[in-house]
Amino acid sequence: MLKENRPYLSIKALDKRLGSREVLKNLSLTANKGECIGISGQNGSGKTTLMKVLASVLQTDGGELSLGGCTQPFSSLWRAQTSWVPQEIALDPELTVLDNLRYWAALSLQDAASRHAFIENSSKDPLIQSFLKVKARKLSGGMARRANLAVSLCVTDGLILLDEPFVGADQESSELMEARILELRKNACILLSSHEPGRLERLCTRVERLEDGHFSSGAEL
Repeated sequence: MLKENRPYLSIKALDKRLGSREVLKNLSLTANKGECIGISGQNGSGKTTLMKVLASVLQTDGGELSLGGCTQPFSSLWRAQTSWVPQEIALDPELTVLDNLRYWAALSLQDAASRHAFIENSSKDPLIQSFLKVKARKLSGGMARRANLAVSLCVTDGLILLDEPFVGADQESSELMEARILELRKNACILLSSHEPGRLERLCTRVERLEDGHFSSGAEL
C-alpha cells in the first residue's frame, strides 16, 4: 500500500479573529520544502496574523494545521521545525549581535550541541560577520535587518516565516538577504510577506494574495 504524499505545510479552512474583526476566513494553503511562497496584500489584510499563527504566537479560532505531520502548533515538535523572522526588530539593543545570537539560541534550542552549532555557524555568516561585537543599538537600519534575519534562523530546513524582512534595508543589505533566502529555499519551506512585487517575483516559486481574509489567487513564477 502506497504512503499518502502529504504536503509539508497544510492549512485548511483557517479562521482567526482579533477582537470582533475576522482577520482570516476559511484560508487554505499547502506548501512543500523547496518552495518559497510569497504573501502579498494591503496593510491589514492579515499577513502578519497568518505568520503569528504559524509561529505559535496566536491561537486559531478554527481550521486545521499540519507541519511535517505535526498538528499541534504550540507543541515542541512544531516549534522545533519553525523559524520566525518578525517585522519588528527582535534584538536586545544593549547586547552585541553575538550575544543576541546566544540569547535566541538559549530560548529556541533545547540541547547544548544545537546551540553551539547555531552560534558557530551564524558567527561565520556573511550577513553579520563584520559586526558581531557591535551592540544592536549602534547598528544601521540595514545591519539591524540582516541581524534580525540571522538571529532568527535557529531552524534552516523546516518552515521559515519572513514577515516584511526587508523594511528599511539598504541595497547592499537587501542583496545579501536575498542571496540567503534563495540558499535557504533549497531545503526549507518559506513564507515571505512583502509589499514589493518585484522582490516576490525574484525570490518566490509562487505568490498568493490575501484579500478579505483568504487567498484570492496563486501563480507559479
